Amino acid sequence: MKTKYINRKPEANEYNRLTDSVGWEIRDEKIIKQALENTLYSLCVYDGDRLIGYGRIIGDKTIFLYIQDIMVIPEYQGKKIGTGIMTELLKQVEEYKKINPNIRTYLGASKGKENFYKKFGFISRPNEMYQSWLAMKASEYKEYKNIRKESLRDNMTDVEVALTDLGEIATRELAKKHRPHGLKANRKIAREGGEVAKTVRNELFLG
Repeated sequence: MKTKYINRKPEANEYNRLTDSVGWEIRDEKIIKQALENTLYSLCVYDGDRLIGYGRIIGDKTIFLYIQDIMVIPEYQGKKIGTGIMTELLKQVEEYKKINPNIRTYLGASKGKENFYKKFGFISRPNEMYQSWLAMKASEYKEYKNIRKESLRDNMTDVEVALTDLGEIATRELAKKHRPHGLKANRKIAREGGEVAKTVRNELFLG
């Protein structure tokens, strides 16, 4: 196997073949084409001429980045290709950090893949944070929105994304200040971070 990592956008039909192979939703090719055109950085992995893996970065390039669509077809999984994709994407993130060292980078992990992404420094959003301002767990909110396979963030409104970001930032800052130890203490901090987002939400819609 001779794999190549290439910065290019795949064809829409190639993208759909990948998503189908990993059990994700197949979308209209016009929608895929537009989404790929709006992508900041796109990374394809080939075995010869065959597309076997993919990942991309979306965002505004200065304040917010989102690592999206990490895919490896099943027969090539377990061969460190996903690790290679993440490594290359994070190298590009470092390039964006030259513009703004404080740029925020997010990632949506498929269920069961959380530990893979933790190796790269990503953490799971605690349910306590969501429950504070949404009054429901992330899984319950996905069910409420009838989301099956897509990322929760992809289906949020602009306000919901902003409130989620605010809750996460508040949680991080509170953790820096109080240095919680243990699951109970971390959950408490997450709830307090979520309360910050809840206060802003209430001001927007109830004030």
